[in-house]
Amino acid sequence: MEHWDSLPDQLQHLTSLQELWLSDFGIEALPEWFGNLSSLNILQLIRFKKLRHLPSKQAMQRLSKLTRLHIVECPLLLLNDELPQIVDSEWPKISHIPTVYVDHHRISSDCY
Repeated sequence: MEHWDSLPDQLQHLTSLQELWLSDFGIEALPEWFGNLSSLNILQLIRFKKLRHLPSKQAMQRLSKLTRLHIVECPLLLLNDELPQIVDSEWPKISHIPTVYVDHHRISSDCY
């Protein structure tokens, strides 16, 4: 069950935050201000059933300390249900992140 249709704007001010787990939001896109979370090392996005878009490539690259991204049960970000691959339009936004997991499968640039 998605409990919120937007992320709390106050999150953007947590610039010292190192790890963030978000689940069950009913949003279609992560906001551009997500790039302000510059200390983030680990990000987990879980059960975002409507999520189609990550922030821009520029915003994602501002997350320079982000070393691990987990995307779990976010079906609209995937090419299909059988392969754990991010849709082509979104992969360039996260390809710089050293470790990316999609539904518990590690993916890499070799897949693209």
